[in-house]
Amino acid sequence: MADQNLQKAHGSVEIDDKCTIIVQRLKSMLNPEALTPATSMMAVIEVTRMLLCERSMSAQKVLQNTKLFPECLNLMKTGDATVCQKLVDVICEMAKNR
Repeated sequence: MADQNLQKAHGSVEIDDKCTIIVQRLKSMLNPEALTPATSMMAVIEVTRMLLCERSMSAQKVLQNTKLFPECLNLMKTGDATVCQKLVDVICEMAKNR
């Protein structure tokens, strides 16, 4: 039983590490100073929208703990018109689906 608990704990650490790496990569794509193409920024916004729309508690927890959605909202200040329009579309769609 102790071995099973250790394996579960080790597995959750691996998942947490992978989530951290993924979120860091997504956040780097959102950084306007990194000269990331607008399509990458829109892809991150779309991933965030899918996580927010899912009824998955783990996805909600990832977004809440990593503050990825507020990072997307920060693009309103610095993103180009295409990125801002995509973000507005996503927010409107989320509001409609609630």
